[in-house]
Amino acid sequence: MAYETVAQPFAPSSIWNTPIGSGATFQSASGTQTASIQHQAGVTTWIGDNAMGIYQASASDPLATWTYNTRATNADWTFGGATTNGSFQMRTPASLQFKTSDGWAIIVSEDGKHYVETWLGAKQGSGYHAEYLAENVVTGDGIANVPGAHEGIRAAGMSLMGGLVQKHDLDTLSIDHAVAMAISTTQAGSSRTPYVWPATTADSFSGSYSGSVPLGSLFAIPRDVDLSTIGIKTAEGMALAKAYQNYGGYVTDTAGPNTINMAYVETGATNQQINNLHTDMQAIRDHIQLVTDNTAATPGGGGTPIVSTPAPTPVVTAPTPVATDPAPTPVVTAPTPVATDPAPATPAAPAGTPAATLGSGSHELLLKISEDSYRGDATYTVSVDGQQVGGTQTAHASHAAGQSDLISVRGDWGAGTHDVSVTFLNDTYAGSAAKDRNLYVDGATYDGKAVSGGQAGLWSNGSHHFSIGDAAPATAAPAAPAATPPTATPAAAAATLGSGPDVLLLKISQDSYRGDATYTVSVDGKQVGGTQTAHASHAAGQSDLISVRGTWAAGDHDVAVKFLNDAYDGSAAKDRNLYVDGATYTDGASHASYAVQGAEQGLWSNGTHHFTFHDYLV
Repeated sequence: MAYETVAQPFAPSSIWNTPIGSGATFQSASGTQTASIQHQAGVTTWIGDNAMGIYQASASDPLATWTYNTRATNADWTFGGATTNGSFQMRTPASLQFKTSDGWAIIVSEDGKHYVETWLGAKQGSGYHAEYLAENVVTGDGIANVPGAHEGIRAAGMSLMGGLVQKHDLDTLSIDHAVAMAISTTQAGSSRTPYVWPATTADSFSGSYSGSVPLGSLFAIPRDVDLSTIGIKTAEGMALAKAYQNYGGYVTDTAGPNTINMAYVETGATNQQINNLHTDMQAIRDHIQLVTDNTAATPGGGGTPIVSTPAPTPVVTAPTPVATDPAPTPVVTAPTPVATDPAPATPAAPAGTPAATLGSGSHELLLKISEDSYRGDATYTVSVDGQQVGGTQTAHASHAAGQSDLISVRGDWGAGTHDVSVTFLNDTYAGSAAKDRNLYVDGATYDGKAVSGGQAGLWSNGSHHFSIGDAAPATAAPAAPAATPPTATPAAAAATLGSGPDVLLLKISQDSYRGDATYTVSVDGKQVGGTQTAHASHAAGQSDLISVRGTWAAGDHDVAVKFLNDAYDGSAAKDRNLYVDGATYTDGASHASYAVQGAEQGLWSNGTHHFTFHDYLV
């Protein structure tokens, strides 16, 4: 392998490239930290798919202007300028996209040696803006060397590129490096010792950690575990299990109060690859244990590094090489999931592949459905013109993870307008957003064309109605007028309201009709900024990124997004609406962030959507 390249970043001596050693000592499965990681109740197992892209710059890319609020102060920064409120120019691929609510991306320099990673990055006019930036080198070690320092975006002070499962890792079925993990804030801790080597920092709200696992901890599958016997069912799952046995996973971050993230995956992996990782993530989680002697003097536990030669892993019906000795992998039944609260959602079907087909006929209504799962999945029915199509359906795709089930509803519907209703059947709520089962209609197409008004969130039992139209039979028509250029879908916008170190990042979109939707944002009853105008198209899956800044005290804070100018002229195509697509709250000092529960809402008439974020800093 070629170390110190983008494909295999960092020096051979880096923790990311150091195998588990022969001297590694593992905590018993009943040990406090291992038991928490393996089966703490209420913590959902997840894979951070489509987490970030790696973009290689070239001499032909435009020289873009970047601005930032803060940058890392490590020695790898080459652009000069102030550490706060600065700007610089960098060749930036036009294909650059920022992923997840954290606005992550990695941009590699023309020479392939340096890279910049972003937090809360966004396109801004002809340039780009990020709340926080760090620059690193692929020849380094991917971690900071001084307590309190940051070598990258992670809460633990580590680089985003460290431990990222790249697309080629899955294509070759060989993850030949350690893996980056994120754990629940209820697993992280203690508040007195929130991090250990190789971590150099923790979240600013680490005083509120309520668990026992410090950031920087190394977890691995012990060498004597036969991977062919633990319930791995897919080739990608076996590749990830081998990585955990050969190199282990480092706790780099927290993922909110209810989730353990077993891997972050680069943009571009196929839906099937991601689904396969979801299939096997729980079996892997069930078998990782804390390496108790991972230190700067004995990385990976010390002793002789032990790692098998990477080899492609075939599907489970064929013999599958494992880390220590080749052993056949039999077809196995799915492992019994660890009881969690809420239960993890089943991964969505691959994009473009219907998860279910209801009815039959020449026309297709394709629904995108997702859920918030709690003590079971959401169930629903689909009706067209009052007639139910198919039986009761069960949602599987996680709305929080940006997934959707594809439900193909078929029929021979005549010309004219037809009413579609999606009815949510089994709402449940146990006092908090984390214990709330919800159903979402994420969008719809009819015979391949987007349906206006097809999006809705159902937070209680009831029906969402929208219309589809089947074209009338063709008739002779007068000559068409001269073609009019189509109206372009407005690009998503970015704006900053207020000032202060803390950031509430709102994702806003609209259905535009005779003008754009307008709204205001208030925190604790005080409006921040003036009247805002939405630009991003909800139907196109876009969102404006609105950075609301302030200095908020510890505790709960009420957010109010108020829709001001609703309009409706009798049909879904003539209906102006506003949507809050999500929100992230971030402490400005540490750059640690979490998704805000209950932020998502569609506003179909003038009114106010309230939700709450919590500042943990004490």
